Amino acid sequence: MKALVCYGYGAPESLQLTEIPRPVPGPGQLLVKVAAVALNPRDILLVTGTTRDFLPVEPPFIPGMEYAGTVVSIGLDVSQCAVGDEILAWTYPVFSGTADYALVDEGPTVAHRHAGLAAEQAAALPVGAMAAATLLVAVESGRGRTLLVDGASGEIGHYLGQLAHRAGHKVFAIACPDDAHLLGDIGTEHPIERRRGAAGVRAFRPAGGGHRHLAGRRRRY
Repeated sequence: MKALVCYGYGAPESLQLTEIPRPVPGPGQLLVKVAAVALNPRDILLVTGTTRDFLPVEPPFIPGMEYAGTVVSIGLDVSQCAVGDEILAWTYPVFSGTADYALVDEGPTVAHRHAGLAAEQAAALPVGAMAAATLLVAVESGRGRTLLVDGASGEIGHYLGQLAHRAGHKVFAIACPDDAHLLGDIGTEHPIERRRGAAGVRAFRPAGGGHRHLAGRRRRY
């Protein structure tokens, strides 16, 4: 199979398109035929070696931590996926999305792809959307809560605001001035520009309890 391989830390242009053997799934693993891969800013940091001290991935490796595709083979002890399933996945520490086929461990970083969702769209969801969904599950206790989402125009916060709004919560969201115009599009009732700081939060803070503060990730790297 073909794969885009990082053989040594350097600029993205140093990646090499190489023929390598197709991997075989081990226990608890899925082999996925990749239909679309999203290039996350973290992929570039991995390739350049910027994150080697706290995210140690030594070359050679195949970048691409977010992708969508079809399960073509499964290892022993796989129980939630079957051959032929359309899935989207976030993978760590074995990334491997920029290849014809990729391995991923079955678990919470794998989700079934809805039939109406194109592979190209699904590939862009895993890191941000899965993290946002996990955060929302962690704080939910019924509808109608008030959530303050910091970094609401970022990778996680952008999804978190939408999911919280659809779940029936009131969303107060903070973003940088350049991105504040995006907040109304995701269902935020009270967008707050970051430069307004605590005063902006106090101006909209509703009376009573039941408030939760969730931090999203800023868009800029």
